[in-house]
Amino acid sequence: MDTNAHYTLTLGAFLNAIAALTLHAPDSGSLAKERQKWAENLPLPAELEGIRDTLKALSHGTPLPEQELLQRAAEYAALPSPDGKASSHYLSCVFQHISLSGSTAKHGKQQIYAPSTLDKAVFPVESLQKGAFPDHAKAFCEKLRELPTDIGAPLFLKAFLSLCENFLWCVPFPGTTTATGYEISAYDAARIQSAIAQALLVAEDSDTPFLLCGGDISGIQSYIFNASSEHSKGLAKFYRARSFYLQALTKSVVLAILDATGLGPCAQIMDAGGRFVLLLPATDKIKAQLATLEQKLQHWLFDHFHGELGVSLSYDTCLGTDELSGPAFRAAFDRFNDALDSAKLHKFSRLMQSRTSPVSDLDYTKGICELCRLNPQSDTLKHKDVRVCEQCRAQIDTIGFRLPKTQYTYLIYEKKTAEKLSSDEVPLFNDISLRFAEEIDAKETAQVLEISNIRNREDHAFHPLAAHLPVFTEEDIARWEKDGLGEKDEEQLIHQGLPAKKDEPKNLSMLAEESRHMECDPETQENALVGVALLGTLKADVDNLGLIFSAGLGKAISIANSAALSRMMNHFFAYQLVQRIKNEFPNIYVVFAGGDDLFLLGPWDSIVEFAKILAEDFKRYVGGNPCITLSAGIAISKPHVPMRTLGEQAEELLERSKEWRGDSGGVIQKNAVTLFDITQSWKDFPERLEEAKLFESMLRTGKLSMGSIFRLLHYSQEARRVYCEGKLEHIIYRSRMHYNFARHIEPHIQQGESESGEQDIEYLTAKEEKLLSALMTDHKKLITARLPLSCALYRLRKE
Repeated sequence: MDTNAHYTLTLGAFLNAIAALTLHAPDSGSLAKERQKWAENLPLPAELEGIRDTLKALSHGTPLPEQELLQRAAEYAALPSPDGKASSHYLSCVFQHISLSGSTAKHGKQQIYAPSTLDKAVFPVESLQKGAFPDHAKAFCEKLRELPTDIGAPLFLKAFLSLCENFLWCVPFPGTTTATGYEISAYDAARIQSAIAQALLVAEDSDTPFLLCGGDISGIQSYIFNASSEHSKGLAKFYRARSFYLQALTKSVVLAILDATGLGPCAQIMDAGGRFVLLLPATDKIKAQLATLEQKLQHWLFDHFHGELGVSLSYDTCLGTDELSGPAFRAAFDRFNDALDSAKLHKFSRLMQSRTSPVSDLDYTKGICELCRLNPQSDTLKHKDVRVCEQCRAQIDTIGFRLPKTQYTYLIYEKKTAEKLSSDEVPLFNDISLRFAEEIDAKETAQVLEISNIRNREDHAFHPLAAHLPVFTEEDIARWEKDGLGEKDEEQLIHQGLPAKKDEPKNLSMLAEESRHMECDPETQENALVGVALLGTLKADVDNLGLIFSAGLGKAISIANSAALSRMMNHFFAYQLVQRIKNEFPNIYVVFAGGDDLFLLGPWDSIVEFAKILAEDFKRYVGGNPCITLSAGIAISKPHVPMRTLGEQAEELLERSKEWRGDSGGVIQKNAVTLFDITQSWKDFPERLEEAKLFESMLRTGKLSMGSIFRLLHYSQEARRVYCEGKLEHIIYRSRMHYNFARHIEPHIQQGESESGEQDIEYLTAKEEKLLSALMTDHKKLITARLPLSCALYRLRKE
């Protein structure tokens, strides 16, 4: 494929997208005029200056082969034809078009996106004043001029696309005249148009010129959590390093495919949570290249991970020009997903066909790695007195050490054989290596495949790290010393034998300690630590995701809006939520997040509070669409429990949430959270947390004792046995509960105005009395009371 050809097609496709931004500003000219202006002023690397004349011709509408390809690509993707009219309409929320009932009506009021960059909150709103586009366009122009043009055409193109995504994700693609018609952003339209056009360029003579190629990583949970928990030193860095490594591994597979086929980055139309989809030309040559890469990939994975980790590929689904939109695309995309799921069941099939022995011949005479418990131990490598293998050493020292350091801004992926790797580089698939860098030297980019900026969107292609590892701050250390959460040893704070140092990660035991707090004891009037040091594990994912993508868009489904939907869904989990955690819940450890799911660890009370915010933010993010919901499971445990067990416990609770049928016991509703063995809808969950605060207040003021809390927990369990399990012999709890209520709680109910000005007993407030009375009369309320009662107990119990 002519290299300049796909640059021309990509930049040509984005001329409309960029012009759309100024087209939506007042006093802009026609679309053709704006296109011409951008074609003339677009910054380009020196080696791409030769295509500027072609870009100018495209902007004038001159009949060229590239113009014809782009027009056909837009037609096949069912993109509207630009009408050249200025407009101030805003992009409507992509999620409001989703319906699982067959109706095409939007849910609730029309919601729109404000012109902003992706690094800001991207929640839809109901209304905006006109005139927000000019400032947005001005900011884009300024950033466009700052793009580095001395790094070569491939890296420049990726930086350019990343910048366009940051600014054009919220700009309506021109061609419709009403706000309700804007379903595709200028960025998504241009990217899909470019992908289709470059496929047509290579395979335009075929009846089925398009090939869907996808990959999915499997064994994630096993790979991350199989580490031995016997050695806590550096374990937090190790978990984080492994989670990040999986992102880098997936990236290397995509880079290898694009490098082998000679296609541009727009070929990748979806990338979320370890699964990627590319739109490629359906040629025999490319299919043969993919088969060769697949066999090489399976051998490489088996050699490095011995069957524990796999990346399945599917590249059998070919599409005709009439299968990129409507029901035909839905059927083709369903076939593709079925093929990819099938490939996951045979992830080493080509390895077996080549008669490679599935029995590993590793030499374990020197022992096994004390961390991963998989690879042979190196006789020369140690990490904090723990003997490790080369793979674990590289992940801890290279990835785990550098990720928290703010000076490391860039990830550099480049072609480099194993013999040439230095100790600060991580080997990936197909002789691709990864290294961290503080700055970029343009003279050293010849072999570089990609530069990712992991800190900001200032330059190069932005790559959000869907991870966060809590570290000690100076404020943390001062508070821990003051509250007695550690012991002072030679001017250093020690917790369970490990030092608490600034910028050092907190291990799981330290995170559990963060759930304890200093509080004045009402009896002794002295400050004391209260609360139980417990760890919370949260797993959550979107309900009915497959159905949403398959049927949610109805007849309007197309490759363009499916890609937009995937990108926006991934943005919520991989970026929006992670930023919220970093800013407001810094003690929550993001093990992984992306696609449609997440896995978090942290102080149990922080995890519970964040779960409420997660549900609120997600509902707001999808425009309140009742068809798009998520479910979650929260496991509470001691911090010494192995990470794998924590994940399994949370997964089991997540499955219970997905089987929730509501109070009526009817059809499965999902959209729920399970905590302390109680499943609640997200609608009722905040009410349970408010009840927990009421129980806490009653404990602090002496209106309830710890004994009363334990008795109420017992009655809650007995009510479940009677009303949920049909064990009527436990009905005796009701008389015992009423007796204890009369003895311990009624004295705190004020019967009238006190005759004396002094009050020697704490009376219940109206809300507290209403809550306790409801427990006496409503067995459903009593059963679900286990959740708030447990929260109050763990918050105030002393260890």
